[in-house]
Amino acid sequence: MRWLPQLIPGILLACAGVSATAGAQEPMVPLPPSFEGKVVVRDAAGNYVPLARPAAPSVPASPPMPIGGDIYLQDGSETSLAINFDGANNLVGVYNEHWDFNPDIPQSNSTDGNVSWTSRSLPNGGGTFTGPPFDPWTHPGNAAGEFFSTEIRRDSGSSGNSHTVVSHSTDGGISFSLFFEEVKAVSQDREMSDVDRTSARGGGAGTTHDGKVYLTYDDFGAGHTGYVGSFLQVIDTAGNPVIELQTSGTGSPPFRGSQMQPVAGVTDGTVYLQAAALSLSPPVGATRVAEFHVITNGGAGPNTFMQSSMSWAAAGQQLGATTYWGLNGFRIDSHGYLALDRSSGPRRGSLYFISNRNPNPANTALDQGDVYLSVSTDGALTWTTAAIPTATGKSQYFPMLDVDGQGAMHVAYYQNEDGVLNASTANVYYTNSTDGGTTWTTPVQVNAAGNALNLDNPPPDRASTGYYLIGDYAQLRATGTGDATKVYVLWSGYDRTRPGTMVGNTPDRVLCTTVAQTECLADADCDDANACTADACNLGTCTHHPTVCDDGVQCTVDACDPAAGCVHAVPTGRVGAGCLLDVAVASASCIRERIPAGVLGKFTRAKALIEKTTLIGNPSKQARLVRGARSALKKAVKLIGKAMRKGKISVACGGALSNAAGEARARL
Repeated sequence: MRWLPQLIPGILLACAGVSATAGAQEPMVPLPPSFEGKVVVRDAAGNYVPLARPAAPSVPASPPMPIGGDIYLQDGSETSLAINFDGANNLVGVYNEHWDFNPDIPQSNSTDGNVSWTSRSLPNGGGTFTGPPFDPWTHPGNAAGEFFSTEIRRDSGSSGNSHTVVSHSTDGGISFSLFFEEVKAVSQDREMSDVDRTSARGGGAGTTHDGKVYLTYDDFGAGHTGYVGSFLQVIDTAGNPVIELQTSGTGSPPFRGSQMQPVAGVTDGTVYLQAAALSLSPPVGATRVAEFHVITNGGAGPNTFMQSSMSWAAAGQQLGATTYWGLNGFRIDSHGYLALDRSSGPRRGSLYFISNRNPNPANTALDQGDVYLSVSTDGALTWTTAAIPTATGKSQYFPMLDVDGQGAMHVAYYQNEDGVLNASTANVYYTNSTDGGTTWTTPVQVNAAGNALNLDNPPPDRASTGYYLIGDYAQLRATGTGDATKVYVLWSGYDRTRPGTMVGNTPDRVLCTTVAQTECLADADCDDANACTADACNLGTCTHHPTVCDDGVQCTVDACDPAAGCVHAVPTGRVGAGCLLDVAVASASCIRERIPAGVLGKFTRAKALIEKTTLIGNPSKQARLVRGARSALKKAVKLIGKAMRKGKISVACGGALSNAAGEARARL
């Protein structure tokens, strides 16, 4: 668990977004396929060949112990996360496996709020498959305990084809059954999905389309010969196909972007599609483009393609001669992520798009990646865009975004710590906004120091694996209200020193970190302005234990003043004269010194005589005892002075003892 910072006001300058229509769009091409480096790689001749993943050891190692609040799910990378609408502690996480498990276990569920996770299998679907599934995606359904997850499986044999499998759970992610399968003799890539919400889940009035699943995917032709088009498949609540739209192509329809993310709207049957593309302006890949389409009536229309678009300089730099751009020698998220406010608040229906942009594309010695938020309040027709405040001069990447049921935005991202283009260390940071992106909390690191990414610097040439290392995306999800809000960040860790010889010690790991509202980050945050409490921060919770004021001196009366702290009162008059001597001996000035025995002996003699004066009532005897005590104290002062001159005690200690003896004599 990590600190959820308090809001710190700041000014975010908004830049007017430029809307582009279909007639004004610039020449574009699809993003490179997502499957490269995950399940296939190119051989020396440039042909795709299967990527061999290591078989999991027969005896899996025990899961690694969590470091801090980063909980281990499985070895792997590229993450998607969902939370049960009716159970804030019920999570499902999906990812690309590091190992070739049999059966495959590319997803896990938690029923205790990220305390522990259990690996779960993905249904096979029809046909035969080879290798692990890829392109993980998940989201909740409308019913309690309902989840959907989607991944793509490669057909066995030499066809090179693959198809999307949609799985369904009604028991909180404990088990998944086959819900739908997109069976075509083509290579499918970068599938994503969402569900049409009921009104109770933030959807619109009407129930005609409630529960329909909007599935998108790219078609790269038979044997992945090249991009053919992008599709939206609408699936009913029983898992049957309803309608399929080709949303982008190479002729008719024209190219309108690829890798389309569907986001169900706040009107029944409406779904927004955020597509990604590369500008053909050289070098191809340096300029990224986002296209926004609006689908209505569950796909039946009317549909608006090219509602708007925006473009920006890709974060990082070109990787080899490819159209991949990245940092640290590996590709990063260049797609962006679209989210929608489904709350009942004033910003309901607002669209938020997060992207990773390069502020210095021509200078690799400067910051190579910043996180930007674009906001649309008119259904993706127009946008305003501004940078989210992050550490100056450092590169951020893999931005993650979620809008919770209160309308608050939650953002996480990776950040290079000791280099802008290439770094040895990176961490994961979190920030949030409760006012639609006008102000943001100060970003805080949420991963434990022991789980900081430990990267190769300089990086090796990863061309043989399509520059894939820790995925093309990561996700976070938020739930709860007020101070009970929790944010779960599902991310891919990496440590180049782990050998990868058994389950649990691979370089890439899937980790989940909980970010929660806490009282404190440091002890100073817990100051209650009461000097009589010892204030401390313990795992985000303030403790205020009563201050112990015992000074170890039996004769003093120990108490605590809320303003001044501990007070050690010495009894007044003759009764307290002897106590003054004990206080001096136990004082900070003398506690570590070896007080001469002669001084202590005179003090003991004086205290004994003083005590006797309180036990007898004869005035003449009392006077005789007082004279003896005063004489002992006088001799003690002489011995103290002699000890100071010879360096046997410090001036500070000698002064404290002499002052105490003098005040004690005065009281007699």
